[in-house]
Amino acid sequence: MEIETLSVTNSIVEYLRGKIIIGELPGGQRLNENQLAPKLGISRPPMREAFRILEHEHVIVSIPRKGVYIKELSINDCQEVYQMREMLECFAVDLLKAQNISSLPEVSSALTSESGLLIPPDDDQDQRLKYLKIFADFHIKMVEAPGNNRLDYFYKSIQSTLYRYQFMYLSLPGAGPHSFEEHHHILNLITAGAYDEAKKSLKAHIDRMFELLVSKMKEDKVKG
Repeated sequence: MEIETLSVTNSIVEYLRGKIIIGELPGGQRLNENQLAPKLGISRPPMREAFRILEHEHVIVSIPRKGVYIKELSINDCQEVYQMREMLECFAVDLLKAQNISSLPEVSSALTSESGLLIPPDDDQDQRLKYLKIFADFHIKMVEAPGNNRLDYFYKSIQSTLYRYQFMYLSLPGAGPHSFEEHHHILNLITAGAYDEAKKSLKAHIDRMFELLVSKMKEDKVKG
């Protein structure tokens, strides 16, 4: 029974997380367990546990006497997430340098998977999410490469929120091809043992994405 409950909870988390990332459940919207539980055909306990997990991932927030709400995206939040992202990913490169690791088969495999992929159309949000996860896997595998469990833990703690901003990034012109070229360049530098140059390129890659996201959010705010 406990294993079944855990399986149900994980399914709910995956479902809600996906809907939040693609914006089908937008920031600021209230999540009512009394409405969601019967809609999804589940009992309330696994729904509450799913909420607890998503709150730990910082994609929803529980407000006493008010309810559970999807966390709003903002320029300030984006800046905090991208500062943390840059720190963790660049530290991963430092660890690779310290351990003299230049062969990254998992990272190379992730790069191969994203090669030649085209961003799915706007009206196919689920496929766009799958596409995003393939591209993001390059960064995930690079962070995992040094084998530092604490580093992995902290990176995973921002992953769901990072996905939300990365999904927004997909709507920008040339997002996919540009990112692939930069990924390829970063991996080549690490493979050649040019760790400092790789870290510099990685930082520029992350900073470029952040600046484009801020510009888009400012533009959307004006339009709104």
